Amino acid sequence: MTAKMRVSAVASLFLLFLFLSALYIFPDKKANRAHQDKINIGYVLFTISDESLSYLSTNQFTDFSFQKTLYLLSKQASEDLDIQLSMLPVSATGQLNASVITDYISRNKPEAIIMTGYFAISIKMAELFEMLQIPFFVINAPLRDIGKPRERFKYYIGDFLTEDEDAGYQLARHLIERARRNPSLKRKGKINMVGLTGLFLSEVSNNRLKGLKRAVSESSDVVLSQVFSTNYSAERSMKKFEIIIKSRYPETSVVWCESDSIAAGVIKAARQMGIRPGEELIMGGIDWTESGFEAVKKGEMEVTLGAHLLDGAWSVILLYDYLNGKDFASETTQFRSTLIPADIENIEVLQKTISSTIKKDINFRHFSKTYNRDLKLYDFSIKGLTENIFN
Repeated sequence: MTAKMRVSAVASLFLLFLFLSALYIFPDKKANRAHQDKINIGYVLFTISDESLSYLSTNQFTDFSFQKTLYLLSKQASEDLDIQLSMLPVSATGQLNASVITDYISRNKPEAIIMTGYFAISIKMAELFEMLQIPFFVINAPLRDIGKPRERFKYYIGDFLTEDEDAGYQLARHLIERARRNPSLKRKGKINMVGLTGLFLSEVSNNRLKGLKRAVSESSDVVLSQVFSTNYSAERSMKKFEIIIKSRYPETSVVWCESDSIAAGVIKAARQMGIRPGEELIMGGIDWTESGFEAVKKGEMEVTLGAHLLDGAWSVILLYDYLNGKDFASETTQFRSTLIPADIENIEVLQKTISSTIKKDINFRHFSKTYNRDLKLYDFSIKGLTENIFN
């Protein structure tokens, strides 16, 4: 970039800042809290295609894939707390479109933003929110290279992330132990495994992959033949699995799938090839999707790990309390989800808990310090959720 181009870019950002400042009027937002009807929180949805946006823009939830349920439960928590949750769709594959952000902020005037750190564009979004002095909260995937909340970025006020390396490790251990109980799944005394991950450039995928490799390094009877990227696509997972069996590693008996959507593609491909999932092929996934729950109940998947589909809802509660003067930093600014394995032993209870939550059998006000003055510590555990549903 030439010096002239750099000056032009800086000037454009400065003009954008001045324009949004006039629109947004962001100084001392908390002081104006009593004069507003509703808290408005923005929810950044990163889209890869028009199709991935359609289910949110039309509110047609035809199944319970992870991103849909994450948003649905966030929306439900916002309704229980009388919050206006306004969606900001942003393309994850293109350049940051400042005019889209400008229009969104001028129309909605969000007091805080919920976003994920999946993509490179997330950093640019964070820089923009920091410049505009809009508090933002990160869920599901970490922002790279910006440090902890409230350090380098003052308005990066907190995050709710998954212990992804532990999740990848737990998943691998479950699959390995299951395969060890069936001698027919071994070839020359070895368990042959492949991994299907989402995005090699994703921090989430990389951390889960670290967990997989750690589990394999502890298991002398396991061979990890190769790891393939699928972009979290069931269709791509089908094609990759066909290549694995037909051309690369026909001896494969265990498939580590980074998500339930990936596992769904493998199950479909295996059936078409005459391979019986759950018998001749062991696999598991992550996300607690409806398809994942059902596959475990049918015996086609060994396990699905989850609980993080509630992280958006928990974050709505934290921001609601924060904007009402109850700063969650008194506990921590970095909340974490430890994923829970749902297998044949506990699948009924966990599926019922999530289904009941989706059906609004719980009021998320139970978890807010603003509504519960005696609440000293947040309880965002599945156990706490279950107790509030069934008691």
